[in-house]
Amino acid sequence: EAVRRGARREAVDNYQRALTHAVRMTPVEQGRILMALAEQSFLLNLMEEAAATLRRAAALFESANEPALQATALARLAMPLVRMLKNAEADAVSHQALMLARSMAPTAALAEALAVLEDLQIQGLTVVAVAKGSTRKPGLETLIVGSERRELVLAPDSSALHLIQRVRDEAHRFAIGALQKRRAKKSTASALEQIPGVGPKRRRELLRHFGGIRGIENASLEELMRVPGIDRRIAEDVYGAFHKQ
Repeated sequence: EAVRRGARREAVDNYQRALTHAVRMTPVEQGRILMALAEQSFLLNLMEEAAATLRRAAALFESANEPALQATALARLAMPLVRMLKNAEADAVSHQALMLARSMAPTAALAEALAVLEDLQIQGLTVVAVAKGSTRKPGLETLIVGSERRELVLAPDSSALHLIQRVRDEAHRFAIGALQKRRAKKSTASALEQIPGVGPKRRRELLRHFGGIRGIENASLEELMRVPGIDRRIAEDVYGAFHKQ
């Protein structure tokens, strides 16, 4: 056991050294190294480190528009969260992982949903993807069932098919709403980047001080001026950027 732990600690050190060269890597490459680092941290019972690392990986995969990899990172994030008794957050990231899987093409979504469930160690569920027909008209859907990808076509007037259609439409509505919220958040974040005189260092100070974009947006002029490195002129520019008339 001592030998295994020593090998895992050595692996952690190697991955951390690799990350010092992250500037030369793509977000996906960085995310993959973080995933490997998180796995070793988990095995060493370093749950806080594993969770933080997986959050970073998920954010990188999201920035690279890689929903499958993001879903995998979020599914794995649930495990250290459960070990830390953060069950509500674990449920939230698990749900987000499955929602990401649903956003893909039917066969890809099916494969990713199965992979997410495996990462979450959830068994005994039958996973079904819904493929629209060539004309995309309701009633012409094909169901793709389980890892064997068995195709099943229900009658257009089937009550089971109608229930599946309602569930699918509600999932789409939820996913679209979540996407719109993320886009609004990114738009607000980009507003901070456009303020003259607010470079990366000041952005970090603002985000650290207020805990996120929402906190900056709700801050008063006086509160902004309490942030290290933010004088009155910069504070007025930041305040004005979020309170345009």
